[in-house]
Amino acid sequence: MLLKTVVRLIKQSRFGKAFKLLRQHKLDINLLVDVDPENFLNRIARFVKQVAKVDYLNLFVNSLRDSERSRELDFMFPLLEEDLIRKRHEEFMAKFAEEGKTTTTATVGGRAKKVNRICDALRAELEK
Repeated sequence: MLLKTVVRLIKQSRFGKAFKLLRQHKLDINLLVDVDPENFLNRIARFVKQVAKVDYLNLFVNSLRDSERSRELDFMFPLLEEDLIRKRHEEFMAKFAEEGKTTTTATVGGRAKKVNRICDALRAELEK
């Protein structure tokens, strides 16, 4: 029940409340990003505003990991067959698009590592 609440809050971009629950119950703060990475990056200003304490932002950055934990939450949100087919197709196309690209220390499979992308976006927001 708690995890479903946290996921719902994250999807609603209520990052402050979600952060508080994750921290209070010693859950992986990395979930703030993993539930919906694109939504998080698009609303990073809202995240910074809602989680305003510097110590909390430091805790968030220190909790980031490149691995994604969102797949562990898939059981909570069963998909229709059509959604599963679409998801498999998107994964296939992403894998196909990544083939042939070179990797660097800042990227994996042509994509920037999650921690680097989040930290860059967070730094840009804080510099504003």
